Amino acid sequence: NHGVLGVTSGLISGNTATTGAGGGILNYSGATANVSGTTISSNTAKTNGGGIENAGTLNITSALISNNTATNGAGIDNSGTLTVTSSTLSGNTAGNNGGGINNTGTALVTSTNISANTALNSGAGIENSSTITVTSSTLTANISANGAGIENHGVLGVTSGLISGNTATTGAGGGI
Repeated sequence: NHGVLGVTSGLISGNTATTGAGGGILNYSGATANVSGTTISSNTAKTNGGGIENAGTLNITSALISNNTATNGAGIDNSGTLTVTSSTLSGNTAGNNGGGINNTGTALVTSTNISANTALNSGAGIENSSTITVTSSTLTANISANGAGIENHGVLGVTSGLISGNTATTGAGGGI
């Protein structure tokens, strides 16, 4: 997407970006995508963003993002501005970092369930290298070598949420 994209009550599934990013959706810098009531599942990207690769502005509401695969950001890879509300990210698998979300931009996650994601290295739930705020959300049963719930290398705010039952298999930071 290079412009304005709206997806409502849709299914984006079984797609592959064989040489790059954005298996399900690729939202370029300067573009805006609004996704609501949509399932984004079983997509694959060779590099980043198995479900969604975002470099622009991405607003997600009441969506299911599940069972996507990528090197980084299997569910969502964000280098732009991301807002996720009342959604579920589960069962996504990253070969490196960020099973649920890999954030190098600015992100706000509210009332969202991030569970049962995996990452070989770190941040099975969320990998953050920039700025992210997580409010009233649940991060459970995520598994990675380090920082299973959230691996943070930037600015992180967590308010009124549950981070429980995440597993760091070889390092530190089961929860954060």
